[in-house]
Amino acid sequence: MQHKFYMLFSLLAFSVTVIAQENVLDTIHIPTVTIHRAHAIDANKTSFKTEHIDSVKMSQKSTGTLADVLNEHSTIFVKSYGVGGLSSVSFRGTSASHTMVLWNDIPINSSLNGQIDFSLIPLAFFDGIEIDFGGASIEKNAGSIGGSINLKNTVDYQNKASVSLQQQFASFGNSGTSGRVSLGSYRLQSNVKFFKKQGENNFDYINKGKEGFPEEKLTNARIDQYGILNEYYFKPTSSSQLMLQLSLINTDREIPAIMLVNNNRELQKDQAHRITLGYELEKEKWKLDFKSSGFSDQLDYENQLLQNKTTTTFQGIKNLINFKWYPAKKHQLNLKFHADLDQALSHSFAESKTLERRAAFVNHNFMPTKRFKSSLNVRGESLTNQTSFLLPAIGFIYQLAEEKNYLLRVNASLNAKYPNLNDLFWQPGGNPNLKVERSKNLEFGLSNNFIFINDWMNFKFEATAFYMLITDYILWQPTAFGYWKSENLQEVISKGGELNCTIRTKFGKWRNTTTVQYGYTSSVNQLAKQDNDASKNKQLIYVPEHSANVFSQFNYSSWQFIYQLNYIGERYTTTDNSDFLPFYNLHNFKVQRGFSFNKHQFSLSIQINNLFNERYQAIQWRPMPGRNYGITLNYTIN
Repeated sequence: MQHKFYMLFSLLAFSVTVIAQENVLDTIHIPTVTIHRAHAIDANKTSFKTEHIDSVKMSQKSTGTLADVLNEHSTIFVKSYGVGGLSSVSFRGTSASHTMVLWNDIPINSSLNGQIDFSLIPLAFFDGIEIDFGGASIEKNAGSIGGSINLKNTVDYQNKASVSLQQQFASFGNSGTSGRVSLGSYRLQSNVKFFKKQGENNFDYINKGKEGFPEEKLTNARIDQYGILNEYYFKPTSSSQLMLQLSLINTDREIPAIMLVNNNRELQKDQAHRITLGYELEKEKWKLDFKSSGFSDQLDYENQLLQNKTTTTFQGIKNLINFKWYPAKKHQLNLKFHADLDQALSHSFAESKTLERRAAFVNHNFMPTKRFKSSLNVRGESLTNQTSFLLPAIGFIYQLAEEKNYLLRVNASLNAKYPNLNDLFWQPGGNPNLKVERSKNLEFGLSNNFIFINDWMNFKFEATAFYMLITDYILWQPTAFGYWKSENLQEVISKGGELNCTIRTKFGKWRNTTTVQYGYTSSVNQLAKQDNDASKNKQLIYVPEHSANVFSQFNYSSWQFIYQLNYIGERYTTTDNSDFLPFYNLHNFKVQRGFSFNKHQFSLSIQINNLFNERYQAIQWRPMPGRNYGITLNYTIN
């Protein structure tokens, strides 16, 4: 500060002298002063890769689903079984059951198959998304060998009253309504979030499963979904908070047939109820967080042609205690304890099945200098009638130069996934003798904060390389008795890299932010199940080696222009890689205009999806829509 004061004083003194002596022609030379800023590692940075999707990006798809926003803003491959069908995701070449989804740190995956249908998760309920890759997911939960997705809710105690509404009309009879009403004070806040969407999804498609490739119209693809979320936040003191969440999601949908089937009448109804109670207490040196969540889900399935009806129910309670302690400036300690109870009843089980899970997690972060930080994690897991084990993870993050903001990340971890209830007890085919799937993970990363190239452009990037070995990989395979059985059959090596680049520019009144993401994944089976097994050294099915997306947003005054490209490479559909689905490119374009009248804000947007009418299949024989349109009106008052 003294430096800056003397410089300012000298400049003022010189300026007075020049004004007083206008006839003096001498030039006064002031030495060049270079100001250096010493960068330091952010306290929240870790050596494990994470990404965040904020509420601004989510608002572009607020009547959509989690699958929609992951497609646009990540390299995660979304496996869609078509309109009205299941959507699941694949991290780094792993299966859908290797991805953990959490809601405010509480797992919400099905206890039956270990998965979750991303097409049923509404964005309208959430304020942010945190994506953890590989070893980063150890902190949240075990079993997420590929990674985890954490859906976040936040509260604003400055809010007194606000209302936001969104209405969308789209092609194929689709429409969606979502909204949020918030009331409160600096101690009490309440939010009501709701959504409703419906659609016939009767689009035309080219049926490549029939001779002559006729053009047909998709039938039996109707969907009707609604949900409501009530949130209450109360601060009894300045350092504590109570939270209560109550949610209901109801989905009634028809499941369309694949291209090879002429007629189909499959129906599915999903009901999900959840209540979560939370308490936080934060002091100067520590923070305590407790959450308890009870849930009850029911799935009703009907095949009218086969005259088959089934009902599956699962319920339970999940508890989490999280304690953070800052004993000294260079140290941070994090302790977590889990206690879960899951119960499921299915027509495929001989009787009701119950799983009890207990887990503990310890994390120590040490930052001896401003340029170096280490993380040591250990997770212990115990499950009913299964082997208990410890999962360690270690990582380092290092700032390459004191005056630069380049960060080098290195981490290694172990992970494991217990078999799910279907793997163990499905009749017929379940196998109670299955081993736990295990993985060894290694990751390197290089990243930076925004680099200011000049006064109109800045740039940020992150590059990551990963290696993963998964043993005792669980697969279902056909038997000589006419049914499928679960077995520990494969050893898989998944390796590759991810690149994320963002460029921000400005030209006059124009502003642009462009993000380019690319992912390469080689996920190869290393073991032969039998002597003539052709799957050895072959890429796993439905794992694209190459994927990429571009998201570019132009702002001019109250106008927004958004272009989005999604590229998915070839995906093999057979384990011997003899057949595959070709790559596809999806181009989307959106224009939006905002208006303001006092405290009232409006915006109107028009969107074109699949701009060039690409004919493609994400999953074999499942038709996907061609070019389609949507118009959305947003209203907000604060």
